[in-house]
Amino acid sequence: DSSGGEARGLTLGSWGMGNEGGEEVISVTSAKEGKDIVEKAKVLIVEQEKPDGMSKSLASALSKVLSPLSSSSIEFASPSTTKIGGNSCAAAIVLPGTVSDGPAAERLVSRMLRKSSVGAPPSHIIFCSVLGTERSTKFPFSVQNVLGSIDKMRAAEDAVKTLCRMNRADYTIIKFGTIVSSKNPKVVDSSSAEIGAVALLPGDAMRGEIVLDTAAAILYQAAAMQPHARNATLSAVSAPNSFASETITQGQFDDLFLRLDGPELLRIDVATQDVDTANLSTLSAFVGEWAKQFGKEKNTGLTTKATVRRTDRVPFGVGIEFRSTKGNDYASAKEEKARKESEAEGGSSAFKEKKKEKREGGVEIVVEDFPSLRVRARRCNMSEDTIVKEMSEETILRKLASDIKIWLKSR
Repeated sequence: DSSGGEARGLTLGSWGMGNEGGEEVISVTSAKEGKDIVEKAKVLIVEQEKPDGMSKSLASALSKVLSPLSSSSIEFASPSTTKIGGNSCAAAIVLPGTVSDGPAAERLVSRMLRKSSVGAPPSHIIFCSVLGTERSTKFPFSVQNVLGSIDKMRAAEDAVKTLCRMNRADYTIIKFGTIVSSKNPKVVDSSSAEIGAVALLPGDAMRGEIVLDTAAAILYQAAAMQPHARNATLSAVSAPNSFASETITQGQFDDLFLRLDGPELLRIDVATQDVDTANLSTLSAFVGEWAKQFGKEKNTGLTTKATVRRTDRVPFGVGIEFRSTKGNDYASAKEEKARKESEAEGGSSAFKEKKKEKREGGVEIVVEDFPSLRVRARRCNMSEDTIVKEMSEETILRKLASDIKIWLKSR
């Protein structure tokens, strides 16, 4: 997970794919007496049965940022009052603390995604979780997990993802740091991933707190503005020394959520002083030639053989795609059944097994000059059952960072 998959659900305020795979529109503009009339998308906010002060404040802040989008079409519910079909809303946002374990998440989400006679269920579930669900054995999360609370939230995340996949809905799992209303949040580790007042990374990463208004803004972005948030898991904390009054621009949010595309594994910004000696053309040419070393049959440093090819990424992209091995080839269940039936009838010699191709993963290197000259590495050639080849990825990333640094110094 943690990769932004192709969105199957509806994007609020635009066209998208419905639950049956057909194109639908949830924001309709029509002319009447010279004025545009917009039918707003409905958003369901699911909160605790007995919301505490922070939960009420987050719900209020979220309602405020959603109001230009959904006007009077924001509905509130608790797990016990959520209707079958998710109140026929286009998207459902499950606030922190609403569910605390897998069974509770399964009951809520299965109810929301169940079809009803009133209308279509939500096509997008945004589920708020906690940091540490993939690091529960590491300090300090191991201390917080003494009674298993973090492991239970990991089970809740898994239930959400499984149910959404089964029902052709999109999901977004957001792991927030501790939500606070203070103007100067405590940030223990933001992994230098901050842009403006917020730090955001794919998967389960970082430690710290996040300002309430920033958390509400991230929920809005995930629901309405960021396609890479679909079918992805992300972590968010406030940046060090940030203040609640700091404004995060839409461009900054776009750049933050871009990390979910793949997901992104590495980002190298070319320093301002190096821009005079390096530009998009020269950097792209270097990366293109550099990547060819991994397409050789021997001495690549990788544990898996790879194919190197240009991608359709604009302005420049090159993919290092891992190749399948015979040990990973397999026949589908249908093909295996046909093979056995053929053998039983004495026709095994006439039957030819077909191997089902499997995506083996890879790393795409992207060179771009907006918002600045930089190189990004992201996972590519992935599917839900692809096994991540971490050793080969680390080799590529380590060499990329080192060789670009050497190349810049040599110019």
